[in-house]
Amino acid sequence: MSQERPHLWQGQWLTDSELEARLASLGEAAAQALAEGLPTARVLDACAPLGERLSGSRAERPAALGILQADHGLTPAEAAAQLEEIAAFLGRDGLEEKLRRELGSIDPLTPTRIGFRVDAFECYAPLGILAHVAPTNAATVGSLSVVEGLLAGNVNLLKT
Repeated sequence: MSQERPHLWQGQWLTDSELEARLASLGEAAAQALAEGLPTARVLDACAPLGERLSGSRAERPAALGILQADHGLTPAEAAAQLEEIAAFLGRDGLEEKLRRELGSIDPLTPTRIGFRVDAFECYAPLGILAHVAPTNAATVGSLSVVEGLLAGNVNLLKT
């Protein structure tokens, strides 16, 4: 008999069989999530405090360092460096700069006039569902890819 491995789905741990049931209705769940939308500001508002909690000597830092060391086989120095990388990435200034540089605005999903003399507007729109396949030996890749997908309003699936 094989042992079922847990899967995280919207903050809830599921067994393989529970995950299969959820995947069967993925299209409906994605359509609902995309119809509701996820404002970019909401993602920024959620990421910034998390980045702050993971930096410095906050209470959450030792637990996160322990997870990076135990689950990814990192030395204490490597774990600290990766945690700082994650914390810096999640900072509001860094994410806003990323949005401006890559999508032209900190609110790329809101239509904006492309010129004052032209009655044309443009904006970005979510693609829908993004599937990320991330290596397990790089702790930052998967989670940071999902944050980037959320910034663009997409539904994200992450498989490590």
